[in-house]
Amino acid sequence: MFDISFVAPVAPKGKARHRTAKGRAYTPADQVRWEQQFALFAAQHRPEQTLTGPLGLYVTAVFPRPKRLLRKKDPADFIFHISKPDADNVCKSICDALNDTGWWRDDSQVAFMSCTKYYEEKEGPGPRLIIRIVELKNA
Repeated sequence: MFDISFVAPVAPKGKARHRTAKGRAYTPADQVRWEQQFALFAAQHRPEQTLTGPLGLYVTAVFPRPKRLLRKKDPADFIFHISKPDADNVCKSICDALNDTGWWRDDSQVAFMSCTKYYEEKEGPGPRLIIRIVELKNA
């Protein structure tokens, strides 16, 4: 049984929609760059063997705090992030980056997914992704 956790100091990003030009679909360059940047940090924690079987993915996405939430009366700790990008699109970006770097055979193995979005703490370490991947056992 495995339980892998790591923190990537990368600002969360939702999966960009494919674009089409001259009848060909492509992923926007900024999405490709983001996935490569995230994959660089994730590679340091990748297990030696490709993960098999059902997986659980837990994501805590910590976004940059906007200036409007830096007043004295605003909480110093996390504040829920309730605007775009959608949580499912954040997870999709992460799954695709991990899929492309050989963490697992296919992201269809992710049978359970949890994503919580926050704005960073006032004095926090900055935007980041907190990732946990666990092996799921059948009941």
